[in-house]
Amino acid sequence: MEESRNHGKTARWMRRILLNRWFICGLSALLLYTLIGFFLAPYLTKRYLVRYATEDLQRRLTVEKVRFNPYLFRLEVSGLDFREKDGTPILAFEGLVTDFELSSLFRRAWTFSEILLSSPAVNIQIEKDGSLNLARLADDLTGDEKETVDQGPEKGDLPRLLFQQVGLNQGRIDIRDLSKEEPAGLEVKAIDILIEDINTLPGRKGPYAITAKTKDGETLSWEGEISLNPLHSQGALAVSGLRMATVWEFFRDRLRSRPPKGLVDIETDYRFDYTAGGPDLTLENIGFRFSDLDLALPGENVSLFDLGTLTGTGGRFDLLTRDAILEELSLSSGRVSVIVDEAGAMNWARLSASAPDENPGADPEGPGGSAVPWKISLKQVDLAEIA
Repeated sequence: MEESRNHGKTARWMRRILLNRWFICGLSALLLYTLIGFFLAPYLTKRYLVRYATEDLQRRLTVEKVRFNPYLFRLEVSGLDFREKDGTPILAFEGLVTDFELSSLFRRAWTFSEILLSSPAVNIQIEKDGSLNLARLADDLTGDEKETVDQGPEKGDLPRLLFQQVGLNQGRIDIRDLSKEEPAGLEVKAIDILIEDINTLPGRKGPYAITAKTKDGETLSWEGEISLNPLHSQGALAVSGLRMATVWEFFRDRLRSRPPKGLVDIETDYRFDYTAGGPDLTLENIGFRFSDLDLALPGENVSLFDLGTLTGTGGRFDLLTRDAILEELSLSSGRVSVIVDEAGAMNWARLSASAPDENPGADPEGPGGSAVPWKISLKQVDLAEIA
């Protein structure tokens, strides 16, 4: 009997709670928030992005899926494909994840625990008129802000942002130069980037690591630390197995030669700062090694030069003091060909395909130029088996 009475009291108590208007309002608000967060927000986000690309940017955008978790503040975008109006690719990626932290309320900084971009592909294209597709896109994106900038922006501190981890997996960059007589192209793939604790808080630095390679096995390794406030970065940079033919692709209009042979490895430590006085870049411990170099004019059987190895060590470059120093330069197992024809022209002169200077007497610094001259120093040269 007592048990039945207690059960009735509990039922009446639960009924009062469930029928309480504050409880009903709170539950309705929670349900509405859930529906808006999980369903309406992704739909509106996808619709707005597509409409903005089509109407404002005059480009094409498709998005496979947008997800948002309103309780975790986690946004996921899948299958984005952004193209020019004619269908030329600009940007695509398989997935983007951003995870916003509610701890921002206590850190006094907008905090993201993770921003991850999966399999992005960027197409950089120089058109026949020399314009850059990304530069045109940037102009369209900032078109409405130019007048405000021209009137003079108000000075202020950077917003307080904290990114605990920023990552990019298996990225690809396609570079095409259509301004050349023969279009040049380069594909950089397998780009991986990991940056930790990058932020705009004063004096705080975060480590980063970037790796990339091309389809021909050329590799880039770049690691160090970075700070956004003030803008500062220092670390080490290395390029390995870079084919000279890859570089030549973008300069063939200026060099009348066959595709050169040879590989180059480069490594350096660096430090970069940007202050009110401008950029300051210092390179230390510069080293490079060119191997199996071969350069020849079209249709010629004899190479202009054929070098086994060209090595440089102990280099230093300082943009602020305008110093460039190389401790040692070594050449070995090489041959240089110099031929003068009956008209007195040297074979090396035929290498340049650039147009003559229209104003050879002009001052390169311009009128009244007062730039500090560069100081270049080469301390030691070693030659071995050079003919």
